[in-house]
Amino acid sequence: KVKESKVDPGWTIATYPHPLRNKSLCHNPVHHLKPNSSSRHDIQRDLYFCDPDGVLDVYETARVTKRLLEFQANVRVSCALGADNDNDTSASPFFIGIALMHRIGLHYGEPEVDPANCASDQPCLQTEIDWFGDGLVHLWDLGLRERSQYCPSAAVIVLVT
Repeated sequence: KVKESKVDPGWTIATYPHPLRNKSLCHNPVHHLKPNSSSRHDIQRDLYFCDPDGVLDVYETARVTKRLLEFQANVRVSCALGADNDNDTSASPFFIGIALMHRIGLHYGEPEVDPANCASDQPCLQTEIDWFGDGLVHLWDLGLRERSQYCPSAAVIVLVT
């Protein structure tokens, strides 16, 4: 008799949970999203932390999330790029999202923007983690614009163990 084994394809951008909408699945200890809030300043206490596989224990999670909140409270980036008024020096919190998992799903990859990042004997595609991180920035609504200005104020760190 042949024993069947289940193949775990790993997390994909489509299946990875949202840290604010799926707080318990993400083991996200902080959740302060104000419903229908359109201002980034109203959500600066939100925590973009997701560990659905339980990579970290509760004490490690507490340490990491405390540091993330401190970083968001203290680090600001200028959002004046593209502003109508050159004297507009509005600033926004810089958000760092953390995505932890045991396995990442495979995809075919998008062409790498900078060919200098590629080996000459390999296809020039983004790595799985680059692709995953870029996707989460958009799915988690971290790539926000403030008052119709481009505001480079977010990054996602993807850790696969």
